[in-house]
Amino acid sequence: MTADLQSLGMDLYPPLAGFRQPGSDEDIEGISLVYLVDKDVAGAGELLTFTAWILNGTSDTLTDVCLRLRSLRNGGLDWLEYTSQPSDKDLAGRVLGPRRSLHYTLTYLVTQEDVTHADVIISALQAELTSPRAGRINSECDALVAV
Repeated sequence: MTADLQSLGMDLYPPLAGFRQPGSDEDIEGISLVYLVDKDVAGAGELLTFTAWILNGTSDTLTDVCLRLRSLRNGGLDWLEYTSQPSDKDLAGRVLGPRRSLHYTLTYLVTQEDVTHADVIISALQAELTSPRAGRINSECDALVAV
């Protein structure tokens, strides 16, 4: 049986996260992390495509841009493995010019075990980078799929 996220009691929220200095509650203006998945609901055998963007709306060049794959889990809290993901080289040490973005794609093939838990698949990311104005800043964002 499939369900959508709202029927599971989960509020849908924009998959946009700001960057902050460690310990701060204030977002750094003009720098964002966006994380989406191509389906709201999925069943066994379906391929999910997760897409992340790091957006630089500032006039600064951002350095040492790193995307960390934090976790991919189903409703049973099983650790899952992406079917495909960017290489380690593509995930770390990148440079992001003014008014540019970086794009990352990951995939996961939903299994029958994921569906048996009849809940969600959650993919969590963290991005970290250095801004000449704000220093080392980070962001976190999750993408959710009902199964």
